[in-house]
Amino acid sequence: MRIKLSECHSGQVSSDWSNTANWSTGLLPGSSTNVEINGGTVVASTPINVGQLGLNGCILQLADGSGTSTVASLTINNAAVLDIGNNGLLINYGSGADPVATIRGDLTTGYAGGAWNGIGINSSAAAVNSGYALGYADAADPGNPAGLASGTIEIKYTLLGDANLDGVVNAVDFGILAANFNKGVTGWDQGDFNYDNVVNAIDFGELAANFNKGAVGTAVETITANAAATILAGDSASYISSSSTAIVNDPASTQLTTTITKTPKTNAVLAKNPHAPAPKVKPKNSSPRTRG
Repeated sequence: MRIKLSECHSGQVSSDWSNTANWSTGLLPGSSTNVEINGGTVVASTPINVGQLGLNGCILQLADGSGTSTVASLTINNAAVLDIGNNGLLINYGSGADPVATIRGDLTTGYAGGAWNGIGINSSAAAVNSGYALGYADAADPGNPAGLASGTIEIKYTLLGDANLDGVVNAVDFGILAANFNKGVTGWDQGDFNYDNVVNAIDFGELAANFNKGAVGTAVETITANAAATILAGDSASYISSSSTAIVNDPASTQLTTTITKTPKTNAVLAKNPHAPAPKVKPKNSSPRTRG
């Protein structure tokens, strides 16, 4: 499908999106402008905000650090590529037909088995940073885990396992995955992080590898690990999980089986606050005291 053309990037001067000399009208496209790019490579170093965006046999690269771009619709034809980099994209389809199936198809080809260098929607940042990927969510998905406005799809560079696209992998994401475990689903925000239409041990392993991390690789509150231990081990009254060391998917069962390293709760308190006083332990009497 080709979009109704309002402005075309000719690349006459350079590959720079922001150079007005590259545009057919001599003006940068705005939020009400429909844009088509036919061939070549175009680089946007700042967020773009346009109407319909059509890519035909070209590469549009959102430069790392450019932020979140916004379009009303996205059409990718003739082996074109939209490289999200380490940014985000909002597709505001409004009250029109939901294009999520097409967007997922473009993401699946861009995913390229985890290489993130395929045609469609890919990420040069995810291609060189293990543990990261492009996640996506649709406001129309069950429960709207990402909390999107109606008629919106979000695509975001984030950690594998960040189901709700909030930039951290924690017990909330684990709960989403657990609710869909061993089920056929077609949504990142349902726990399918490798685009194979099922939530299984592979997806759990990807989440576990990033658990308790933020999108910049820093640790977040330790207490979320306790919440995961409650679900996985069912005995967090006495223990918390300090690490997940193995994961097994039993095809005959819908249960997750995991081997976890357990730490006594008293030690866990010190792990959360190394400056906290050690819990008092009453010494055992070796012999009964006698009155003088």
